[in-house]
Amino acid sequence: MSSSTKFGEDGDMIAALLVGAFLTVQTGAPQTQSAPRWAVKIDPAHCQLERSGDPTAPSLIVDTIPGSDSYRVFILNGERQGAAPLGPGSLLFAPSQATLTGLTRASVLPDGRTVARMEGVAPAVLDDMAGADTIALTIGSKVAGTVSIPNAAKAIAALRACSADQLIAWGADAAQFAPGGRPPIAVKSRDEWIPNRDLVTLAATSGKADIDATFRVAVSPDGSITDCRAVTEKTASTVVKTACGPVLNRKLFTPARDPAGAAVKGVATFHVQLVTQFSVIRQPARR
Repeated sequence: MSSSTKFGEDGDMIAALLVGAFLTVQTGAPQTQSAPRWAVKIDPAHCQLERSGDPTAPSLIVDTIPGSDSYRVFILNGERQGAAPLGPGSLLFAPSQATLTGLTRASVLPDGRTVARMEGVAPAVLDDMAGADTIALTIGSKVAGTVSIPNAAKAIAALRACSADQLIAWGADAAQFAPGGRPPIAVKSRDEWIPNRDLVTLAATSGKADIDATFRVAVSPDGSITDCRAVTEKTASTVVKTACGPVLNRKLFTPARDPAGAAVKGVATFHVQLVTQFSVIRQPARR
């Protein structure tokens, strides 16, 4: 039996669980057509914006871990039917014609419907959505789904408020979320914070096949990390040590700013995910 470990990659099962929970809410009522509406779902260390109505019509999900500077965009019941592997794609916004490129894929849910998604989307997606009437997701050069998003600006404001409220509760200065302020900005990708050798060692010694944990860090007014702790409940101490050790007391951010430009305390998050895959190697039968 052999095993391999993937770092920082969301698998199809995670998407199925996320969209499956959305479908449970969406289809829990009698199957009658209803006008599309916006809704924000708030959970610890998770904010999710939904645009849905008729269960058979295209639906949109945008979700994030507050402070991660990363978003996922899902479109369900779009034009595409059938799975598609991870590959280049884009988000298209009308009428501005703004475009965001990234990695996309499509999965088929247990009920046969297709969900297309883009992961690791930059915060600019919120500004583009706020001014758009429609959003489309392409896989390669083909449109996988298009959703009408009227009044998106108010919905985006609610999603931003969800993130800001949680970050403030974790210790971030509220002034950075006022007009003219800004949160801390990572000076390099979070994927580069923890050496791969440490993750390989963690995978070998943790005793767990899979690790999926979110951490929050306090960012001082000079941009250095002064505190690091797990947000995910029951995170093993070995995982916390591996994740937090390499980042503590390092200047990994440009600091948060209040509307006057003064540096203030910020809070950010990062995610560690190890997915170990096992395969069975069958030996030829002996004669």
